[in-house]
Amino acid sequence: MMIRKFIVFFLFLITQPCFAATNMLTEKVRDAYELYSIGNYEDAARLFKESYFIMENASSNDLLGKFKIAFYLGLSYRAIGDYTLASNWFTKALTMAKTMQDKPVQATILAYLGEMERLNGNYDRAVKIYLEAVSNLFISLKDKAVLYYGLAETYRLQKDYDNAKDSCIIANNLAADLQLEQLKLSCELIKADSFKAKEEYATALQTFNMVRDMARARNYPNLTIAALNGMGLTAEAIDRKDAARAYFDEALAISIKNEIYDNVELIADKLSSIIPQGDFTKQTDEIISIIQEKETLPTHVKVALWRLAAVYAKATGNNYKAFNAVQNAYQESLVISYDSEETISILYDMAEYMFILKRYHSAIVRLDEALSRCKDISCNDSAKIYALKAENLLGIGKISDAVASMEEAAKLDTKYSPRLESIRKLIRKENLPQNGSNFDNFEKDGETPVG
Repeated sequence: MMIRKFIVFFLFLITQPCFAATNMLTEKVRDAYELYSIGNYEDAARLFKESYFIMENASSNDLLGKFKIAFYLGLSYRAIGDYTLASNWFTKALTMAKTMQDKPVQATILAYLGEMERLNGNYDRAVKIYLEAVSNLFISLKDKAVLYYGLAETYRLQKDYDNAKDSCIIANNLAADLQLEQLKLSCELIKADSFKAKEEYATALQTFNMVRDMARARNYPNLTIAALNGMGLTAEAIDRKDAARAYFDEALAISIKNEIYDNVELIADKLSSIIPQGDFTKQTDEIISIIQEKETLPTHVKVALWRLAAVYAKATGNNYKAFNAVQNAYQESLVISYDSEETISILYDMAEYMFILKRYHSAIVRLDEALSRCKDISCNDSAKIYALKAENLLGIGKISDAVASMEEAAKLDTKYSPRLESIRKLIRKENLPQNGSNFDNFEKDGETPVG
């Protein structure tokens, strides 16, 4: 859809750290700064954090030194994508900047802080911060224009399109004599999204298309992707699924080519939801090749692409390839978080493919694992997991266990009640034993589970 990040350009730049501390601390901070300068943000953040707490524990009076470390910690976590930690450190830096009464620096930090709160979904707080920032007398017209764009984007996310439009008008007026083409096109994206929200789909598509063409001509891949996503969502809203799929396909290709990964998960999810039955062998193989050949892909992107490959393979009718793809997604997901909602969702997908392949025992193992993780994080998928487990239990003739599992599903979501009743009727009609082996095509007991 719209861009998740808008890079904020500011004149404020700290070029060299200067700290009055021990040699060890000075060396640690210097190493952190060098790591930051080459893009190794994770290690930079670790060293900056260690340095900050060394100064805290030593009750250092070097407020400027602590401020610089806190500021760079905010920048490091922003680059990593951990916006909550970035916000926390920018807040610390802002407190120190206010103590030092440094107005220009306060405006800079407020801008970053507003961006982090917006990306964290704290829109009311983001609006408040942006409004405080634009009232600062010590910022340039360029910076103020960018701040008003950030404010407009926040209003858009709140679906407050009138204030979003007004803020974009101010941003464009401030940028009238400045070379800020990306900002102007970004405001056009907000306008297009407003048309879509009002169900003025033809005008929305026309505006998104204009932005796409201009962004492509000026080589702005971020904005090209955002426009294509907007076109895809608009086409989907008017049930033009083939067109939507073409737009999302193009957005995904540009994202991968330019290593712009912010929206890859969104694009992959949207593609997965609109893929019809058909021959997608080429698309499946292309995605698998990208994953295997592009070593720089972040783990979360690999997970999204493996899951998309699985959906393409399933739509083609190749359930074995789909299962192998989702199994690879599972292995990658463990690198991110062992107990994430996504890992639980992938376990469910694996079990679903196993059910299709009649690997019922293996499916039950995966579903039990998913249910165990659900208990740890209170996930929302428990009902469908219990329901699928019941179907697999039926597959191996565990009738009473299947009924018990479907009862759990029905307790959590009444939509499973009809299926529960149909199982009970089947038992009565066929006079089936409670836990026997009267169902055809189930795995043999003792078969080694897959995966």
